[in-house]
Amino acid sequence: MNDNSIDLTCDLFGMKLKNPVLTASGTFGVGKDFQDFYDINVLGGIVTKTITMNKRDGNKPPRICETRSGIINSIGIQNPGAEKFIKENKEWFSQIKTKLIISVSGNTEEEYAEICALLKEKLEFDAVELNVSCPNIKKGGVSFGEDPDSVERIVRQVKKRTGVYVITKLSPWTHLVKKVAQSAESAGSNALAATNTIPAISVDVKTFKSRIGNVTGGLSGPAIKPVSQKIFYDIVSAVQIPVIGIGGIETAEDALEYIILGAAAVEIGSANMYNPFASKEILDGIEKYLKENNYKSLIEVKGKFSG
Repeated sequence: MNDNSIDLTCDLFGMKLKNPVLTASGTFGVGKDFQDFYDINVLGGIVTKTITMNKRDGNKPPRICETRSGIINSIGIQNPGAEKFIKENKEWFSQIKTKLIISVSGNTEEEYAEICALLKEKLEFDAVELNVSCPNIKKGGVSFGEDPDSVERIVRQVKKRTGVYVITKLSPWTHLVKKVAQSAESAGSNALAATNTIPAISVDVKTFKSRIGNVTGGLSGPAIKPVSQKIFYDIVSAVQIPVIGIGGIETAEDALEYIILGAAAVEIGSANMYNPFASKEILDGIEKYLKENNYKSLIEVKGKFSG
């Protein structure tokens, strides 16, 4: 679909998207493999796999386990390191005609700013997404995302050193999530993304062991949507900056639920892993819904949740 009478644009307070559909980190690579299925430039933007300053080999296998209600993954942020990531993808990124958001993680608070500074020096992109919430690594990740002061320091350092547009991706695994969101906002985060996967385990009754080599991982997929939406709802009510909705989005209706709750945009995650057309289909479905219900723009339904 491509109905020019429907306004799908989204204003994320400093970054304007042509539509609300983004891809979630770790589920879309850098977009190159999906270009064989459809023109990824029709999306509002892509969020790359997470990178760290130095190469990470990731967690021991098995790293992915299917359950009846979603996928548990424990990749461990496998990546070639920032320098090699830039070198390998710079030419490809120059061809992308939609928003490019680089996901970054660090082993220390200072490392986030170091990576962002390196990216700014050597690569053209639109925003960084600070992954302070990954539950699959022992250093960094969720330990930062559970601490409002740590998140505030990370965001403040990135903004002070680079001035880039910052999206802070929050962890669902803390009772302080509203405080963490407010800390990121006060430190200068331009937007938030909520939420990441939920810690989970799957037991093999034949071996008496976990089906994940790292024992635990992060659950994504339809099972987490109601939980993610509750956390998302709490966050939206606590901050003034835009919040991007993530968690269990498989259909246009799922995405619209987040938008009605107040999402400025949405990120499509594990659905991309089993349906390479998922993000495009969700975008088309949102447009179809607006047209069939006589809405002229996305803003007419955004945040209209009435309890």
